Amino acid sequence: MRRRAGVALLKKGAAPIEVARKLGVSRQAVHDWWTAYQQGGLRALWHRKTPGRPRTLTTVQRKDLLKLLSKGALNYGFPTDLWTLKRIAQLIRQEFGIAFHRSHVHRIMVAEDWSCQVPKLQARERNQRKIRRWIRTTWHDAKKKAQALRATMVFVDESGFSLTPYRGRTWAPRGKTPILRHCCNWPKLSAISGVTPARKVYLQLVKGTIKTPQVICFVRHLLHHIRGPICLFWDNNSPHKSKLTQETLAGFAPRLSVYRLPPYAPELNPDEGVWLHLKCRALKGYCPLDLNQLINKIHRETKNLRRRPALIQSFFDETPLSF
Repeated sequence: MRRRAGVALLKKGAAPIEVARKLGVSRQAVHDWWTAYQQGGLRALWHRKTPGRPRTLTTVQRKDLLKLLSKGALNYGFPTDLWTLKRIAQLIRQEFGIAFHRSHVHRIMVAEDWSCQVPKLQARERNQRKIRRWIRTTWHDAKKKAQALRATMVFVDESGFSLTPYRGRTWAPRGKTPILRHCCNWPKLSAISGVTPARKVYLQLVKGTIKTPQVICFVRHLLHHIRGPICLFWDNNSPHKSKLTQETLAGFAPRLSVYRLPPYAPELNPDEGVWLHLKCRALKGYCPLDLNQLINKIHRETKNLRRRPALIQSFFDETPLSF
């Protein structure tokens, strides 16, 4: 319609530059329209698709390709389960008989809403069926009991710190890798923490390794600071299953109920978010001079974390559990 309007203006004697300015096109485009009209009439002004190489992967073939990719690279003879552009191009050539350059494979994956990501690590010993059963039965019963007793649910986990800094990205001149100078001695600093859906965080630091006495001490710490019944959730770590721990916890009944998380399922424990925040964000790039300086830094960052209830709530939102 714009081309026909331009030709109509030219017929009335308008200058090409005036037509171009009025229709928002270049003067050369107006000349091309007039030439095409003179050679072929109004039909020559119709829009024509730009000729080019047709798509060699149909819509059905693209859907089949995504199904093949979802099975993993190990199923097609690759040594690792990572998909690279080169491997995807090889798979397309193997399954569909079409050769693509890696740049075109990249365009296909972006068009299908795929992106290049760093995969999460997952233990081979993980039993997904047991995890689903635990969520469906144990978690359902524990949540129902906590609601009936108005109990506080506490998720507990242990971790460790060292004087070696957790490295993060930083800007530096190209070709000159920056250096973080830190102490090379390795004194052991362990930590045990608990987090509640009420967005409370409890933390104790231990020089050395956390064993049964430290676990019992932390449970007493929770019973002292939390009123009413407590439903405690933790993993199958050895200090949690020791005979002394079991006997001590039995003495806290019925106020304390203990539930074990399924093995190799860290995503069920919101307390993992506490460690992720402290290690990979709050302590990123921090180089303490000694263990005491590290302890003070952890305590300060934990206090800052307690002032951010929305951040603590995000730890629970990341789990597949409903609260």
